[in-house]
Amino acid sequence: MRALLFSPTTRRRVSIFVRGAALTVLCVTVACDNNARNDSSSEKSAALTNEAETQSAGESVPAPDAASTSTTAPTTASTSTTTSITPASPSQTSSSPAGSAETQAKEIGPIFATFTSKSGKIKFELFHQESPRACVNFLNLIRRGYYLGKQWDDFSPVVRQLGAAVDVTDLPYQLPREFSPKHLFDEGGLLCLANTTEDARARGHPCRIFITVKPQERWNLNFVVFGRITEGLDVAQNMLYGEPVTAIEISGDADQLLTKYATQVAEWNSKLEAKPLP
Repeated sequence: MRALLFSPTTRRRVSIFVRGAALTVLCVTVACDNNARNDSSSEKSAALTNEAETQSAGESVPAPDAASTSTTAPTTASTSTTTSITPASPSQTSSSPAGSAETQAKEIGPIFATFTSKSGKIKFELFHQESPRACVNFLNLIRRGYYLGKQWDDFSPVVRQLGAAVDVTDLPYQLPREFSPKHLFDEGGLLCLANTTEDARARGHPCRIFITVKPQERWNLNFVVFGRITEGLDVAQNMLYGEPVTAIEISGDADQLLTKYATQVAEWNSKLEAKPLP
């Protein structure tokens, strides 16, 4: 007697012959297409895992061969400023202690940064839970005095930008893509990182930031959102092109966040001292 069976993995037919009490199975050796597909899927999964681990560790990666950002800083004259933030010296910023385990384990509360210009004050709440490295980098640059005297520029109906538009080849480091579905461009008043290039997978720019004054949903999961305006959206909407930042105030648990990422901050500061941002 002869029976026909189909294997669910190879989709090949196997003939079985029954002769009396003895059962003889004729096996056909076949190349399993699914095994090849499974191997390919495993390789892709491993590649995506490696990329995610690299980004979560905040490692620098070679710059992609793509066109640099088209935004440029204006060439208006600088204006003398005053500030309530005293920049830390290089020795203080490049060798921050790692902190105790108790400090690192402590829940970090809200963190705010208030930027003052001629038109008024804009207060930001930072999304340090969802985009910690973007927030840490932002706070570190503030403490180094980077944004003082920088001018709000490159205005459009949607954005106001701040910080030098440094070409990707001249950057000391780049930032990981820390996206969150909780923070999308469905509202105005967002604080965001510019991208290093126009490539769809570009990493975050370390010093070029922008704020939105109205929704722009086509940017979802394209630019990292790391904060929002809690006070002064009208100031952002009505400020004049080229207004310099005259003062910056940090409040909340910034010290705890910087202590938690002290090793990363020290690495960035070492690169900034070797290759300062303009």
